[in-house]
Amino acid sequence: FISLSLTNQLTSKASFKRFSNLIVVLLKCVRALSVEPKTLKKLDREQAIVTLMPLLEQKQPAYDNQIFDEAIECMYYLCRIDRSRQELAARNGLILHLKGCITQNKTHLNQFTFPLICDLAYTSAQTREELWRCDGVVFYLSILQHNKWRISALNALTVWLANDIDRVEPVLTLPNNCEILIKCFVECLAVKEAKQRQETKDEVRSFDQICEALLRLSIKSSRLSVILGRDKIFVNVLVNRLNSQCDSTLARICLLKMLGQVVTTEAFLGEGIFGVLRALAVDESQVLISTISKNILKRVASTLVMY
Repeated sequence: FISLSLTNQLTSKASFKRFSNLIVVLLKCVRALSVEPKTLKKLDREQAIVTLMPLLEQKQPAYDNQIFDEAIECMYYLCRIDRSRQELAARNGLILHLKGCITQNKTHLNQFTFPLICDLAYTSAQTREELWRCDGVVFYLSILQHNKWRISALNALTVWLANDIDRVEPVLTLPNNCEILIKCFVECLAVKEAKQRQETKDEVRSFDQICEALLRLSIKSSRLSVILGRDKIFVNVLVNRLNSQCDSTLARICLLKMLGQVVTTEAFLGEGIFGVLRALAVDESQVLISTISKNILKRVASTLVMY
């Protein structure tokens, strides 16, 4: 582990200026070691994460961008399968570096930065605390504009919400943030409709996952559920999509459950929802969808009787 030892000695300003090419070579050696599972424990003993972190913090004119790139790749391979290393990296400042990398649009590093920052929501309470200090909820919401990574961000938000609802829910349900969630859902449907005839299995699965993630968010947050149910655009798109009958069974089940979760009794009376539910309830070709529709109708009917 001479590579780590030398790298640690070359992090001074003078060394960066003279030996940046050597640092890049050493980092490539560390990266090659970090992709091999058998060497990870040895890298832990050499404090690889702590040693490499200063390479992400250099602000000197002589700083070679390739050093940053190689260091990010090393962090990814060191942290991708181990929660304790993820927590250690988060405590030592990795989150801010990942955020900066993403916001600066360093797209060549996306395959490392996006998965790593989204994984941190699963790691531990301490890691989520570090995310909180870095305004992580809002940052996860900003990731929804990136089509390839929006599912990872939604799932990260769901996990974080389940573990810390008292802090996450108030941020998640701010007007601007709810608008981001609604826009994500509506745009996803619009893209799906535009590609309807040439849709791939991956695109179908992606839409299913977005529906599942939004359903989980609405179930875990009653406040978010109420806000979504009061948004006419969200409800109209949801009902129209159910009425179109052009999604997978899984997506339609999620949309139905979401409808039952978020829509108020008053909305059922005013948005033409009853007709859609009745049609689904009598369609015995899809038993589960029919059963869910009947249950929603029964629940709404019993509520109306109470009125």
